[in-house]
Amino acid sequence: MERMTEKVHNSEYYQMQHFISESPWDAEAVKQDVAGDVHAAFKSAALVGFMLDESGTEKKGKESVGVAHQYCGNKGKVCNSQVAVYGCLVEGIYGALVDARLYLPAEWTNDVARCKKAGIPKGYRQYKKKTELALEMVRAQRKAGIRMDFVGADAFYGNDGEFLEALDSDGELFVIDIHSNRQVYSRRPVIAVPPANPELAGRPPKNYQSDIDGSSVEAYMQGLTGNQWEKVQVRKGTKGIINAQVHIKEVFTWDDKKEVRTHRWLLVIMKITGQDGKTEYRYAFSNAGNEQFTCQQLAHMMAQRFWIEYCFREMKQEIGMADYQIRGWLDWHHHIALCMMAQYFILTQKLLLKEDIPLLSAYDIRMMLIKQLMDKQKTDADLIDQLAIRHQQRQRDINRYYSKNSS
Repeated sequence: MERMTEKVHNSEYYQMQHFISESPWDAEAVKQDVAGDVHAAFKSAALVGFMLDESGTEKKGKESVGVAHQYCGNKGKVCNSQVAVYGCLVEGIYGALVDARLYLPAEWTNDVARCKKAGIPKGYRQYKKKTELALEMVRAQRKAGIRMDFVGADAFYGNDGEFLEALDSDGELFVIDIHSNRQVYSRRPVIAVPPANPELAGRPPKNYQSDIDGSSVEAYMQGLTGNQWEKVQVRKGTKGIINAQVHIKEVFTWDDKKEVRTHRWLLVIMKITGQDGKTEYRYAFSNAGNEQFTCQQLAHMMAQRFWIEYCFREMKQEIGMADYQIRGWLDWHHHIALCMMAQYFILTQKLLLKEDIPLLSAYDIRMMLIKQLMDKQKTDADLIDQLAIRHQQRQRDINRYYSKNSS
């Protein structure tokens, strides 16, 4: 905030700090307004997806709300970080983040004093899995009337059977990635507890068993022949159309804990990547088959997950989503809501100018704003005065810290 107030006209450090950290404006209402605006921007779209994914930010110390030693996808490892689940509306090559839920590990929700100190409202202090947070967002956006033709997510969410069943029960169409070791059955398995054998001693069986063996989706893929693949255009990329080979198969799944088996459609995408011609495979489950949608449409839905990753990159590189030093619940949600507003503004400019400037990027827009709004020509005296103000602000913060901790 110091750097911002040094460059933005008519801005003052403590006013900005109050606006982010203490002002009671409703971040949830702002996010919902953004979702409604993006929804309106996509009103003429053929197909709108609601993509789910998590993103983390590495942090130091223990004070930042939700921080813990946990897996951080940005770093690709377990580290001290904050993690949140995000929802993104996507259409074609356009997208914007419209919702977020901060993940609170059990070490936080089990510590009332820690939650209170971070300003976490009482209604948010119970532990929820990331898939539960994702489901909350889907239901909240559906209730708000936001258009979602399908839901997409990566394999972390696809391997949670309860999450997929909940989407199914809600009537949500989904195309969600799964891991290569996910077990499937080529026909409906008969699930039952085997009868007790009177000739054998010991307790009677109590675990469910299937009458046929399943196989991993990777093993199933390896048995496919050339005529079982269909070449389709999966999506538009930043450098043109991306083609792939796609296979769709009706399968059944079973979690081996209950008698229920589930009908799904398995999608396999085979794509040649890189200059070395490496073959990449991805797998997904859907509750809509090729009778309702074409092979190309389903492959397109699966490939749209790319755009939430693109939106994360845009948010972090050009909007500053990960560039914050705030700690509390309110400030974090204020910051994320403002970032979503900024990304929506960038989306509007791309849509407005897509015919005249089809390659317009968030970086281009940010550079134009910097030139128009924040390019102050300073003399040496101006810089010295600014340095003095900066040091006065820092000293007041230091004095306030010692005063607070000594009382």
